[in-house]
Amino acid sequence: MDLAAFMLWSQKLEPVLVPSLRQKLDLLCTYGRHRTWEELAGQFGLKEKTLRWWANGDAARRPGSVPAKHVDRLISLFQEALPGGNSADETRKLIFGPVSELEDIFRTGATMLLSEIIAREGRTDTCRLLRARKWNPGLVEHDDPARPRSQYPLIELDERFSLEFSLDGKAGHALVLQNIQQVWAVVLAGNGRASTPVSGGSFIFPGKNTKGEEVRLYEARDIGVHRFICFISPMPFPSPVIEAAQGGMLLDKSLLDNLARFYTSLEKQNRAIHILTVEVVSLKNS
Repeated sequence: MDLAAFMLWSQKLEPVLVPSLRQKLDLLCTYGRHRTWEELAGQFGLKEKTLRWWANGDAARRPGSVPAKHVDRLISLFQEALPGGNSADETRKLIFGPVSELEDIFRTGATMLLSEIIAREGRTDTCRLLRARKWNPGLVEHDDPARPRSQYPLIELDERFSLEFSLDGKAGHALVLQNIQQVWAVVLAGNGRASTPVSGGSFIFPGKNTKGEEVRLYEARDIGVHRFICFISPMPFPSPVIEAAQGGMLLDKSLLDNLARFYTSLEKQNRAIHILTVEVVSLKNS
C-alpha cells in the first residue's frame, strides 16, 4: 500500500472527535451564511443525513466524529462565520473547545450594534457629493446670516444629487443605506436593485436606470442630518435585507442585526464602509 492510499485508509479509520459537534453546527446555522444543515452538508459535498451521522453517531461511532479529510473545511466554515477575523489556528481551538465559549463569541458579534460597527470602521474621506447644480456657479457668495450653518454639505429639499464612493480596490457588492435619526432604509440603485456590483474603483450612486439614463437622488420631505452609508462586501448581502429593501420596507432591529452579523463575518481586508453625511434644509423657509 502506497503512502497516499495508507493516509486515505487511516483517515477513514480514525475520524477526529469534535466535542458537542451538533450544538456547534447549530450555532453555525444560526450565525453563518449557510442557514440549514442541508446547506452545510452541501459545503462538504455530502447529504444532510451524513452530516447528522457525524454529529449524532451510532452504535459503532461516537457522536462528533468527523472524517479527518473534512476537518479543514469544517474549520474554514467556522472561520468565515466568526466575527473578528480569527485565524485558522484560533478557530481550530474554538471548534475543539467548550461550546459555551464558541457561543459567547458568536453572540458578542451578533449583538454588536450596526451603528457601533459603522463608527468603528466607517470612512468619511472616500465619499463625494455630486450636485446636479451648484449653489451659485462662477460667483462668490455673500455671508448671508439667513443661510443655515452646518458642518456638513447642505442639500436643499428637492435638490438633485448623486454620491461618489472611492473603493480603494475593494470589489464585489455595494449596499447603500440611508440613516435619519432612528430610521434606517436601503437606497435602491438607479436600476431598481438593492445591491450594486462594484469593480473596486470609484462608482457613482445611484447610477443609471435600465435605459442607460442617469438617475439622481433627492429628498422631498425630511429636513435635518442624513447619513448615507455604503457597505462593500465580497459576498452577496443577506437575502432578508435585500428582500425587505426591494419591498420598500424600513430596516427593523432584526434586519439591522442580520446585516451586522453578516458584515462582521467577512474578512476585514475584503470589507469596507464609506459614509457621507449631508444636511437637508429648506431655504424657502429660512
